[in-house]
Amino acid sequence: IMLNMEVVKPLIAHDPETVQALMTLIFIRDISSETAVAKPTTKLGHPMELFYENAWDGGLWRSPYNLESAGTFIFIRHYLRLYGAIPVLLGFVWLAFSLFQ
Repeated sequence: IMLNMEVVKPLIAHDPETVQALMTLIFIRDISSETAVAKPTTKLGHPMELFYENAWDGGLWRSPYNLESAGTFIFIRHYLRLYGAIPVLLGFVWLAFSLFQ
C-alpha cells in the first residue's frame, strides 16, 4: 500500500534505506549538538518544538487530507487494482452486512 501513496499528492513513500540514513543523521545531530531540542537541558518555548525542528514527514503535513481519509482511499485503490472491482465490492458488501446485522 505504501507504493500507492504517490497517488495522493504531495504524499511520498520513501525507500527504507533513505529513511534509515536520514534518521541516523538526525540522531547523530541530536546527540552531538548542544542546541538540539532533543537535549533535556534545552529550554522549549512550546512542546511542539520537539516535532518541527527535525520534521521529515513525506508530505503528510502539507497534504489537504488527513491520514485516515487518504489511507482509506489508498487502501481501496490498491485492492481494486490488485484483485479487480467485483471481488473487492463483494467483500465490502459482505463486510457491511456482517457489521450491520
